[in-house]
Amino acid sequence: MNVKMFFAGFVFFFLFTTSSFGQSGTYRVDTEKSVLSWEGHRFFGGKHTGAIDLHSGTMQVSDGKLSGGTFAIDMNSIKVTDIQGDPAQRLAAHLKTEDFFDAANHPQATFQLKYIDYADEKRAAVVGDITIRGITQEISFPAEVRIEGNQLRAAAQGIRVDRTVHDSQYGSVRFFRDLGRKIVHDEFVLNVELVAEAVSGNE
Repeated sequence: MNVKMFFAGFVFFFLFTTSSFGQSGTYRVDTEKSVLSWEGHRFFGGKHTGAIDLHSGTMQVSDGKLSGGTFAIDMNSIKVTDIQGDPAQRLAAHLKTEDFFDAANHPQATFQLKYIDYADEKRAAVVGDITIRGITQEISFPAEVRIEGNQLRAAAQGIRVDRTVHDSQYGSVRFFRDLGRKIVHDEFVLNVELVAEAVSGNE
């Protein structure tokens, strides 16, 4: 390897690493490219799946690592994906009622990232507050975070949220008896894939 090739390689490595590892600033979530899906399970087997839209979101990066974030979720956008037609529309409408998420009175849910503990360059434990129906609970989950230049990608699977904390008691054996096969798990599951772009002016 001659001196010019070595120097060129060094410059490339320097530019690549400093473009992410030393970067700080704000990243705005691309709500069109990001995906938020949900799963709801019946107590004796069977489940429904669906999707829900992100309304907005920003994430903060410090020294090349995710350090904070806030997100708003559009509760009126709840969709059901495992069934089609009228049954799917009826279930989606039911999920928006007071039995579950009361979207008419609480059109947005929010998540505030409070703390993130990195295990390595990409994997981290996330702790934050999720607010649904005006009630907040702290949740934690593992996530993978990739920052490459002006783009940040974050993914988390199997995030469990106890809906009864948020005053959704429908089908919960903790509150009702003689439900038979209509028992619904207290927890629902969220799967998240976020894509965010750096806001101009980042360091």
